[in-house]
Amino acid sequence: MAHATQHGWHLMFPEQHPYAGGRQHYAAYVENDDGFEVELVAINSPELSFNEAGPWLPP
Repeated sequence: MAHATQHGWHLMFPEQHPYAGGRQHYAAYVENDDGFEVELVAINSPELSFNEAGPWLPP
């Protein structure tokens, strides 16, 4: 989210961030000045893990 704000994206629903979609839905809802909206979702899955190549890539 820190990088998104540096590139013109604004957090939607800041009072509910990061659970605006519910307690089991960890996400950021962002929009830009052109009206585009994006939902960024963090996935927690046993098949995926963090590695040196990047976050949440298959092992």
